Amino acid sequence: MQFDSVHETLHEAAPSPSARYPRSSSGRAPRRRCWTPSEPTLTSVSTYVARRAEAERPDEIVVVIQTDGKENASKEWQRSTVRDAIEQHRGDGWQILFLGADQDAEAAAAELGVSAETSLSYSSHNTIETMTSVGIALTRGTRTGHYGLTTDERRDATS
Repeated sequence: MQFDSVHETLHEAAPSPSARYPRSSSGRAPRRRCWTPSEPTLTSVSTYVARRAEAERPDEIVVVIQTDGKENASKEWQRSTVRDAIEQHRGDGWQILFLGADQDAEAAAAELGVSAETSLSYSSHNTIETMTSVGIALTRGTRTGHYGLTTDERRDATS
């Protein structure tokens, strides 16, 4: 799903090999648009999953929040609401990664209840390297259950 000024489903229950950037299984690609409503992202995913029948729910849910830190479109949600949702979903086994461009992502992630191990600060000038590092972490996570970023992955994303 892509969240910004619009909520758009790009992949729906797609197995990892078919969910490749820049094209999704639906043939659509993420697009750069305006506004960054990071607060409702998790709650929208939660609502989406809750509406699915139990048998149709994915075995594993990984949410990657990527932000420039300029919260400028959320109208309905407060950080405390999102933090509560994150705590609930992490208790349900959801994996949450937080990527922050040009900011202290660990501090911002901590405000939302996301661990430092699964948060990453990066320069917007290193987005390609960052996405490569995150892709490696996600691939490893789907195999091992460990989604934290290694020292090398952090270095590659920020150097």
